[in-house]
Amino acid sequence: MKRGAASRFVDGLWPQRSVHNVGFSSSITGLGNMVYLLAIAVALFFLGVFTFRFYSQHYSPLPVGTTFMGTDLSGMVRDDLEATVEGLLAQKAFPDVQVVVDYADRQIVFPFDMENLGFSYDVRASVDQILLEERSFLASVITDKLHKSAFEPILMHDGAFLEDVFEKITRLEQPMRQALIDFDDDWFVVPEQIGLEFTQSQQQELYQQLLRLQDRLNEEFIQIPVELEQTTPRITEPEVMALFTELQLVSQRSVEWTLDGERSILRLSENPDLLRIDMEKREVVLDEGKLTLYVQAFARSFDREPGEVLISAPVKQEKGHFQSTFDGDFHEGRSVDQNLMYEQLWKAFSTDMPYQIVELAFSTAPVNMEMADLGQLSLLSKGQSSFVLSHSEDRTFNVKKGLGKYNGVVIPQGSEFSFNDILGYVRYKDGWKPALAIFGGGGVQPVPGGGLCQVSTTTYRAAIHAGLQITQRKPHSLDVSYYRAYGDGIDSTIYPPEDIDLRFVNDTPGPIFVRTYTDDDAKEAFVEFYGVDDGRRVELKQLVNRPVNLEREVLYTDELPEGITEETKPRQGRYVEWEWKISRGEEEEYRKIETLYPARKRTIRIGTGPAQLSYQ
Repeated sequence: MKRGAASRFVDGLWPQRSVHNVGFSSSITGLGNMVYLLAIAVALFFLGVFTFRFYSQHYSPLPVGTTFMGTDLSGMVRDDLEATVEGLLAQKAFPDVQVVVDYADRQIVFPFDMENLGFSYDVRASVDQILLEERSFLASVITDKLHKSAFEPILMHDGAFLEDVFEKITRLEQPMRQALIDFDDDWFVVPEQIGLEFTQSQQQELYQQLLRLQDRLNEEFIQIPVELEQTTPRITEPEVMALFTELQLVSQRSVEWTLDGERSILRLSENPDLLRIDMEKREVVLDEGKLTLYVQAFARSFDREPGEVLISAPVKQEKGHFQSTFDGDFHEGRSVDQNLMYEQLWKAFSTDMPYQIVELAFSTAPVNMEMADLGQLSLLSKGQSSFVLSHSEDRTFNVKKGLGKYNGVVIPQGSEFSFNDILGYVRYKDGWKPALAIFGGGGVQPVPGGGLCQVSTTTYRAAIHAGLQITQRKPHSLDVSYYRAYGDGIDSTIYPPEDIDLRFVNDTPGPIFVRTYTDDDAKEAFVEFYGVDDGRRVELKQLVNRPVNLEREVLYTDELPEGITEETKPRQGRYVEWEWKISRGEEEEYRKIETLYPARKRTIRIGTGPAQLSYQ
């Protein structure tokens, strides 16, 4: 394209270009050139300064009068300066430093080397400070060799080295302790202790003093004081001694209780954690929380879930009675009343009485018993008797063997129970032991199975408490002392050869399952009846319990020679009468239990017959 054509094309785009526009464009171009020239000048200036400073730092000699640690450095360049400074610093020793801690009533001194505190001389920084000071632009241009300066070394510091200082001081800390009573094996009073603490503010102050050591390098010996902060206890030993005396008195208190035959004693001397010192009131008190925990712990050891027993369907035996096998645990469930126990213990220990007996309460839950084809059974009654006075091992053997005969026996609904039918023969060849037995005349003599009346008596008592109809029963002919426990006059003897038996009828709605056992520690025998509870309730009320004595009788008889007298010793008898009340809802039935233990009169027989002749 020719120039003229191009011009016309541009003119077509901007047809109104004028002389004024051309002048403005020229002005902008001139301003840009000035900025460009100025930037070049500034760059050249800084390049010159950098070149000058680099030269002065490495090749320009130091001014006359420049000293370091009193040594003249005049005329030295950087390499010589570094060698000189390094040599001087290698010869310079650090001052000795001691951290002095006011510790209670004395002072503890910790000596330190500054190197161990993390300080060291910095050769490079010391050289740089000399060169920067002496080779600043103004100093070089204006004062040049007329400027004089004296320099000291520069330190560098590693703060990690101070941990050793702080650790040693922190070991001197001790917690503030109030005077107190130590409740370990032997109680004693622990005196108060002043607290010493290395506080955060004290640590910061010590840190700053250690950092300022670089300003004290010309000193030969430096001490830095540290005073631990003290805290004074409020409770002192004399106050606690008074409480200690009270504590010893309170700790002698004890409380006893019996639950489900289990005797327990809580002695505060053996459970000191139940006591605490109330310093606000200055008195010894029970610790509510610890007493609650004690009650809860006791409940966990005492409480238990009821046992589970499964009973097989009864099977008829050769003797005609029915018997079942069973498996499980017969114990009842039980649960102590924790609220009542807490209140009773709190009340008892809050008095000045050293020993108290309290009554606590607990609830029971029956054994979960289930018989095949019948379902759940309930405990209907329990018979109990004591053989603690039976000093014969053979008699105890017979009692246990006899009880075993009835363990698992099932009495069908409506049938009559016979003690003798199940017992069978009582002979030595059947495994029975000889033991004393009572005979109708009032005498005792060893027989096989002596002691079986203990079993029949216990069974009779279970039948009485179950409210069953007794069809045959005979009391003993002697008032035996150990049968008085759990029901004086409620006993039953048996003797199969003379058909002296114990019989009763099961008039409950279902079969009765018999369980027998002994408590060997308490020397007691038990017979329990389980069956279907029809709601009957039994109450026994003793109406009469009086001794029976007979008057003396004198008899003259020719069966004895004249001048001969025989005397029969008397024996006191007893008459006991019980009211036996059986309730079924609103229906009440009253029965009577009468027992007579015959008395024996004192009889004197005087002989009237002919005198007997004696031959020499």
